[in-house]
Amino acid sequence: MTGRGGPSREVRWTSVPLAPFTEVAHRHGATLNDVALTVVAGALRRTLGPGAAGLVPQVLVPVGDAVPGAAGNLFSFVVTGLPVGTSDPHAVLAEVHDRMELRKQSLQAAAVHSLFSLVDLVPVALLRRAAPAVLGRQPFVNLVVTNLPGSVVPLYLRGARLREVHPVITGIGNVACIVGVMSYCDQLGLSVTVDPDVVDDPDGLLAALDESAAEVAACAPTARRRTT
Repeated sequence: MTGRGGPSREVRWTSVPLAPFTEVAHRHGATLNDVALTVVAGALRRTLGPGAAGLVPQVLVPVGDAVPGAAGNLFSFVVTGLPVGTSDPHAVLAEVHDRMELRKQSLQAAAVHSLFSLVDLVPVALLRRAAPAVLGRQPFVNLVVTNLPGSVVPLYLRGARLREVHPVITGIGNVACIVGVMSYCDQLGLSVTVDPDVVDDPDGLLAALDESAAEVAACAPTARRRTT
C-alpha cells in the first residue's frame, strides 16, 4: 500500500468489543498489539485475495519502552512482516508474536529509536519540508499500524459521555495506509486513513477489518463456549 500519492485523505472507522481480543492475547501469551496486527493481516488477506499468497507486507509498528526514572514512556519503532498468506488466525497470531518479540529484542528498535531521537535536533519547519521528500520513495514500509491505549473509565464533556474513540493518523510520503487502534472502556476503536489515489476502496478495507476482527474474536475461549 505504497505509491505516489496526492493531497487527499479519506478516513473510515468502526468499533468492536475489547474483551475477546484481550482474552485471545492472554490465551496465546501475546500482546494486544500482536492481536491488532493479526486482525490487520486477516484484512489484507481478504483485500488482496489470491494475490496474498507469497506476499509479506512490511508494517511499521510503534512500541513503547518504559524507562526507569524517566517521565512517561519512550517510543521506538519496529518493522515486521505480516503473514497475509496464512488463513488460520491462530497460526497468524503465533507468527506475528514471534516476529515482534524477535524484533523488539534485536537492535532494530534501538537503532530506529536513535534515528527518531535525532528529530529533537532538527527544526520543525525543516522537518515539514524535508520529510515528504525523504519518505516519498522509501522502499521499506507498506503501511503503519499503531495501537494506542485509551481510558479505561468513561470520559465526559459537560455531562455528555464520550461513546467511542477512533484515532485518526494521517499518512506521509508514499505510505498510503495507516490503521489506528485505540482501546476505550470496553471497546476497541479501529480506523483506516488512506490516500485515495493509492488505496481506492477504503470501504472495502474497513469491511475486511470488520470480518477479520470477528474471525479473531471467535478464537476467544468465551466465544467458543457460547457456540457449543
